[in-house]
Amino acid sequence: MKRMLISLALGAAVTFGTTMPVATAQSWAPSYERGQKQQVVPLKTVQRGLQRRYGGYLLSARESQGKYYIKWLTDKGRALNIVVDAKSGRILSTSGA
Repeated sequence: MKRMLISLALGAAVTFGTTMPVATAQSWAPSYERGQKQQVVPLKTVQRGLQRRYGGYLLSARESQGKYYIKWLTDKGRALNIVVDAKSGRILSTSGA
């Protein structure tokens, strides 16, 4: 009788122990793990590319709607507003004095 109760208890523990955490893990998985979030080029990578192209340094940056909006100061003191595609890292526009 004890063997049967122990077997039932272990069977229940194994059954419920494996199904509950899996369901919880799937429902709380970040969107990029479910393949919904598109990858973006890290800002550090974009910054290195701008450093090679223009010299100078980053003043400020923000990401919005798949684009980086960057304020950059060149070695010659020229302030630039640069828009970069966050998915590809390509410069979309540059303006400034």
